Amino acid sequence: AHTGLINRIPDGSIIKDDFEYINREEYKTQYIVEKGNWLKVGDEEFNSINAASSAIQYEGTMTVIADAYVDFDQTLPNGKEIIFDLNGHTLTMTRPLVTAGAITITDSKGNGYINNIEENAINNTGTLTLAGGTIFSEEHYAISNSGTFKMNDGNIKSYQGIANYNTLEINGGTVEGLSSYSLYNESSAKVNGGLITNKVTNAIYVINGTVTINGGQTESTVTDAIRVTNGYQMT
Repeated sequence: AHTGLINRIPDGSIIKDDFEYINREEYKTQYIVEKGNWLKVGDEEFNSINAASSAIQYEGTMTVIADAYVDFDQTLPNGKEIIFDLNGHTLTMTRPLVTAGAITITDSKGNGYINNIEENAINNTGTLTLAGGTIFSEEHYAISNSGTFKMNDGNIKSYQGIANYNTLEINGGTVEGLSSYSLYNESSAKVNGGLITNKVTNAIYVINGTVTINGGQTESTVTDAIRVTNGYQMT
């Protein structure tokens, strides 16, 4: 006989706990169960972003069709141009969504939500555009950007807002850090519109790099809206 618990599961699956009686003794058992589908590409449905991405050769739209709890690594891959439509649904995640390609997040029905309960909500290494939906992390940054990130609309309301390590442009939408900075900048950021707000500390913290503010509104209700240190440039 063999004993032990499952600690690695395939993408798109969950572990189901159960009990079984053998010779009148109770044993804990575990089963690998495939999750229901919550994504659609064309007419085909999928239960993981990784699987749905494989159905897109170069460019296409991936639509969320049901609320989902996602507890494994997910990547929108490099080399593909993908519209990711939240479609009014909520994704509760425990691992960051990695956006490595040319990705646009939209929300065609409104109230769409990406909520990470443990880590950053999105780690962007590609070219990411936020055009709708709400991005939220309970513990870390909503978006950690080491690629190119353009925010045209939508909401970032998170424990910490945006961490920018490369190229950022904010044209619209709302960014709010609930427990720390709304925008932490170490590279090149341009603010043309939208609202960057904070009720606990500075809205923007510039530790390095260049921040250019052409428009929009930046505010803090408790201290200076913008804090700058270490070789920054404000224009």
